[in-house]
Amino acid sequence: ALLYEELKEDESNLDLLEYTLRKSHYERLTSGVDSGTVASAVFVDIISTFERIGDHSFNIARAMIDPVKVH
Repeated sequence: ALLYEELKEDESNLDLLEYTLRKSHYERLTSGVDSGTVASAVFVDIISTFERIGDHSFNIARAMIDPVKVH
């Protein structure tokens, strides 16, 4: 149970990191620091992909810790 709680905390931290990075990136765009280049779009795609990988990893680990019982 302790491992699962740590895993949930890590997944929540990853969600928060993705939100924070996306927010600061959009602030840079609106302030004119970044001009909205292709690299800007790639950055958003990369952080979204990392967050999705974290979600999938969490779901796999959760299934290993607490497998669904089939009768």
